[in-house]
Amino acid sequence: MKARWPPLVLVTALLSCSQPGQYPRPTTQVLPDFPRAKYDQKPMDEVYCVDSENSQAEILVRRGGKLARFGHDHVIAAREMQGMLLRPDGEPQNSRADVRLDLTTLIVDEPELRQKYGLDTQPTPTDISKTAGNLQSKVLETDVWKQVHLHIKGKSESPAGLQASLTISLHGASSSFPVIIHLETPNEGRLLAQGEFKLLQSDFDIEPFSILGGALRVEGEVQVIYHLEAWQVKPDQRCSIGT
Repeated sequence: MKARWPPLVLVTALLSCSQPGQYPRPTTQVLPDFPRAKYDQKPMDEVYCVDSENSQAEILVRRGGKLARFGHDHVIAAREMQGMLLRPDGEPQNSRADVRLDLTTLIVDEPELRQKYGLDTQPTPTDISKTAGNLQSKVLETDVWKQVHLHIKGKSESPAGLQASLTISLHGASSSFPVIIHLETPNEGRLLAQGEFKLLQSDFDIEPFSILGGALRVEGEVQVIYHLEAWQVKPDQRCSIGT
């Protein structure tokens, strides 16, 4: 079953306590080419570049099962984002965005984020280190799949925000689903996009961790809350996009 868009709500799909699914493992990552030409051919006042220093996604991973009290919920911070956004005035159907994130830069369980989301257990530094190691090596397998690519295609405007389709390419698989994006222009030359969404690990060939017949497990659905800032492209500026 595909992930469904809840009344509210980035990324990448990131479990901290999972075990990898039993799928053929490639040796190199294949991502869609970054479509810079789609932006370069548009008027500059419609094109924005992601501000990595002021953009962040937070991924909530929940524990489940009858023995859930023996596990931990986790929050993962994603900050190293690069990308471009197209926002034509009065043409929501022509809005789009392409964003890439370096998965090797994810940070697990920062104290202020655990407090922000009211996570009610306290993993030890050793727990957090092991979780971060498993996230990189066993779950996301970042030695092969180092990046995630997110493509957003606008459809229409509504009082709730921009109605759009989000396609995530992660861990060798892609999944698309509808999202609602809240857009603001806090000042001239700046664009703010924020919201949240939920997705299923299984859509990306990731099998949630489970032991004791499911009595202790990681929930298959994760929640992503994002805050994306971008600046309007100028004649002497160029967005830096990693490959």
